[in-house]
Amino acid sequence: MKIIGISGSLRTATVNTSLLRAAASLTPYNVKLVIYDGIGNLPHFNP
Repeated sequence: MKIIGISGSLRTATVNTSLLRAAASLTPYNVKLVIYDGIGNLPHFNP
């Protein structure tokens, strides 16, 4: 199973991003959590 994680902040050192990284490191062998880092390309987040 593949899961995408999106942090709602452009900053790299946020609690949300840290939680996503921690969750990605704790997933079982058959689950892959990919953290989407292209949120800055979306106009809503970076006008």
